[in-house]
Order: sequence, then C-alpha cells, then structure tokens
Amino acid sequence: MASDYPSGRGRVQIEAGGLEIEGVSIAGHESFYKVPAFKCLLEFGRAPDDVVGYSTVCLTHGHLDHAAGLAHHASRRRLTGLPAARVFAPEEAVPDLEAWLAISQRLENVDYGAHVTPAVPGESVMLRNDLRKSRCSAIRETAAPRSSTPRPSSSARASS
Repeated sequence: MASDYPSGRGRVQIEAGGLEIEGVSIAGHESFYKVPAFKCLLEFGRAPDDVVGYSTVCLTHGHLDHAAGLAHHASRRRLTGLPAARVFAPEEAVPDLEAWLAISQRLENVDYGAHVTPAVPGESVMLRNDLRKSRCSAIRETAAPRSSTPRPSSSARASS
C-alpha cells in the first residue's frame, strides 16, 4: 500500500519511551499506528496486510481514514483462523461501527465474531497481563458540517 500514499508521504518508524511505533497519518487518507510490543493498533487506517495479526485495536473516532479497515481486518482474521480482535472505540461511535460490521457480515454471509467495545473515559482495559490502558476524556472535537450558505468576504463584512 505504500504506493497509495501521496508523493513524499508514507509510513514512519519512531521509538518513543523504549517502544517502537510504526504508522502513517495523512488526514482524510489514512491513519494507523502499530505498537508491535503490545500487538496493538492505534487506528486501523485501511487495514494494510501487515496489521492482520494485531489483536487489539483502539480507535479515537469513526472517521473513515481511521476506521475504514474495521470489517476488512475482522474478515481477514477470520479467514486466517485468528480469533476476533478486541476493538475499542468512543462510546458515541460504537453503534454505527457495530452496524457497519453487521452489514459487512451479511454481505459476506459470515460471522466475524468481532464486536466494538465502548471506551469510556476513566475506565481501563488490559492490553496484556502486565499493561493496562486508560481512556482519557476526548481531546479532539469533530468539525461542524460546513454550511452551504456562502460567507460574505472580509471586505463585505467590513463595510456593513
């Protein structure tokens, strides 16, 4: 998928706090981060081939550049005989993400066994036996829909 990225953009690898993190973040295109030490994904992106083995996914929100790979990841895990991944998302996104999974399962006539678990601020989940993840309060707000009514130019506002 690397060739799908805009020229000069693509995956990066960094080390932070002794953890290797690999991923990509291109607004409106794809966002995902792999944390191999925890077999954890932060976002799905479009679920590139090398993330199928990741068994825990944490979504920050349901935009397609972050969550488009949800059903694809679940389907590919099932096809390869892997158990369903644990997927966590903000509670306000869970009903729509679950509906998306249900529709995808109907289209494929299979049960992925996957579910999206609400990530509630203040609650935590075990990522592995010795590591717990907590969800902070939302720090990102989704932009309001743009109005189709044209805004007056700055010169028009100045003359009123």
